[in-house]
Amino acid sequence: MQKYVFSFAASEFVNFRWIEFKSLAEIEQLSYSVSESKDDWLRPYIVVEMENDDSVLSIIKRSVLIKSAFHLWCEATTLSELIEQVANLPNELIDPYLNGCGTFKIVLSSAHKKLKQEEKIPIIETILDAHERIDAEVSLSSPDHQINILLEYTPKNLGKNTISSGGHLCRLLYGRLIGSSIRRNMMNDYRLSERAHLGNTTMNVTLAAIMANVGLCRKSSFVWDPFIGTGSTVIAASVWGSFGGGSDIDYSVLHGIGMSPKAGQERRCGETLRSNYEQYKLESRYLDVMVADIVSLHKFLRIPHGGLFDAIITDPPYGFRERSCKVSEQPVERKPTLVTRHRLAEIMGVIHIGYV
Repeated sequence: MQKYVFSFAASEFVNFRWIEFKSLAEIEQLSYSVSESKDDWLRPYIVVEMENDDSVLSIIKRSVLIKSAFHLWCEATTLSELIEQVANLPNELIDPYLNGCGTFKIVLSSAHKKLKQEEKIPIIETILDAHERIDAEVSLSSPDHQINILLEYTPKNLGKNTISSGGHLCRLLYGRLIGSSIRRNMMNDYRLSERAHLGNTTMNVTLAAIMANVGLCRKSSFVWDPFIGTGSTVIAASVWGSFGGGSDIDYSVLHGIGMSPKAGQERRCGETLRSNYEQYKLESRYLDVMVADIVSLHKFLRIPHGGLFDAIITDPPYGFRERSCKVSEQPVERKPTLVTRHRLAEIMGVIHIGYV
């Protein structure tokens, strides 16, 4: 087992870091060892022992919370301690990257404190001087290998009744970049601003991807969302090869009826969840949707004894951001109310029903 460092996206869904990593390791059937406590996953860098670089790449190819991964060469709590450890690094570890025929560059990044370039250069030069020899050429534009210095500072206390403190260097990590995650591509390729079918409460792309990862959604999985809405959750699952489908009580949302959530735009013809799958070229992984309430779903689906779904991922309705309906198993007597034809059309779609 070798030590690797995972760098996280700053302050984004920090409470899901550990569960996402554990779920991805289960999907890929990887062995790992973590010495830190779960609270340490709230820090910007985490050290994990894994078998090899391929295991690390299997994690970061799907993670949306991990930013980058590095093979850890050494770590320290002070710069002088790090310099001493760098000087004692074994040649068989660093020679392929710093003394071979390839090119390299060194990048310094920090967490909880922004350093100016003139502050970074002396640290980089000090680390370079600590090596016994470096024969490889430097290439800042397209290096074959990238060596990283990671500095972690103590976070500042931003409480209202306390004096701001922090900004002290508490950990230094030194190692080789293994790769960067797909999170940036995921955010760009599936951003909501360009999605064909949207609702007022369409789920954040990052959160939907986290749910798909934690739900162990993989190739050929049968994934269902009983409150599917505009389908962000199942789209995220289908990106990784799952078949997505679901149900919702709101006919108008499933069929793209009513006002568009995009300011100044009208809904286009055929604006449905299927159009989202077509937009992302995932049509072969689209199952279907049905208008049904969660309490009556068992009437429409024949579920075998062993279960029908590989994963159920959903965002249940809550709050008052959207109007809601409720379906009861028994008739409920209600006082008559005046409902306009336009209001009925918005709720029921094109279905024509008698009303008084």
